[in-house]
Order: sequence, then C-alpha cells, then structure tokens
Amino acid sequence: MKSKAADQSKIEHAVIVCSGDVIAEAEAGLRVGMALARATSLARDLANLPPNVCTPAYLAEIAVRIAGERGLQVEVLERGQMQALQMGALLAVAQAAHNPPRFIVLQHNAHRSAELDTLVLVGKGVTFDTGGYSLKTRDGMIGMKGDMSGAAGVGGHAGRLGTASREARRGHHPRLGESCGRRGVPPSGCHHGIERQDDRDHQHRCRGTSAAGRCAGVRQAVRA
Repeated sequence: MKSKAADQSKIEHAVIVCSGDVIAEAEAGLRVGMALARATSLARDLANLPPNVCTPAYLAEIAVRIAGERGLQVEVLERGQMQALQMGALLAVAQAAHNPPRFIVLQHNAHRSAELDTLVLVGKGVTFDTGGYSLKTRDGMIGMKGDMSGAAGVGGHAGRLGTASREARRGHHPRLGESCGRRGVPPSGCHHGIERQDDRDHQHRCRGTSAAGRCAGVRQAVRA
C-alpha cells in the first residue's frame, strides 16, 4: 500500500564472517534474528493495512496461514460460537458493525499443555474504532485503523514461534488470543446504560461506548 513505485533493488546474497569457534552460536543467532525480523515485518504490515482490507475475517485468515506455516493449533470463533460462550462484552463492541467479529486462539506446544507452564498473550483487534455513541472527534478518528495493532503484535509473535523461539527451547506453552471486531454507530449499536452478561459469573454495565479495549480485553482474560 504505497503511493510511490516500489524500490526493486534487493539483497540477493550476504556473507557473514566470524571465527570458527563461534559458528554454531552465529548460526543460532542468525535464525533468531531472522525470526524476529519476520515477526516485526508481519506486525508492521498488518498495522499499516487500510481498514477496508484488514477486517476481522482477514486477520483470521492470516492466523490460519501462520498456524499452517509454523505448526500451531488454531481456533477461530465466529459470532454464533461467541454468543454460545456468552462473550457479551466483546460482542457489544462489534454489535453494530457490518463486518462480523472473530475470536482467534493460537497455541504452540498445545499437546503438552498439561505438563508445561502456560504463557498467555492477548491482543486487541478492533480493525476500526469509531468510538460508538461516544463518537471520536475527526482528528481522533484518523488513526483508529491502528486499534488492531495489539492483535498485529500477537500475530507477529505467533509467526516467530517454532525452533527459533525461546518458548520452544524452554518448554513453554504459549497461548495467544486475538479479539477482532469493528465498531459502528447505527441504531443497533451498544449504548450507555445497558448491561451485558459475560459468562455466568461476570456482568458489565456500559458507562461509555469508547471502552472497546476494555470490553475486548476482559473477554480475552476470562477466556484465557
């Protein structure tokens, strides 16, 4: 997504020179460095996409692709499944949006989850946040496509999991969650004063509709 022609020059070959007694360490460092670079590039590219391209469904497609490439377990919940799980706070954020929400869970070492320490990362994935009835100002709304940058960062981290990741070497069970939705302001939108049931033990009252991050985050925390 650039206004200027892309620079076609590319590095085709690079030589790294080191002494013979550190070759193994250098190769390991190179693998980690390349994994981190790929993760950073993925997160940056997702955050820079326009909101008409980077929808909740698009982020789910990226998560499924990453899972296939890195050997991760992936679960993508759609609106009906989220309703069955009483994800009221998150569903309230996406209630008036044209693009339906997704809830994405990526896991590494899932088959060993019972024996390993679990690390949980959550990322907010509101692909455009108007603020709802607590409408943002014109200037404040310009950057709201970036409200999914938390999910982009989690997606980038998922992209580096595998043989080069510290979690794999240390025997951790990373569990990565992304709550992805979009905020609109039609009559069906969530408004002030309503209450939402978020599973049998948690109920929330809306005091302002600009709290998308808190609504999405509380559901991720409960799910984790």
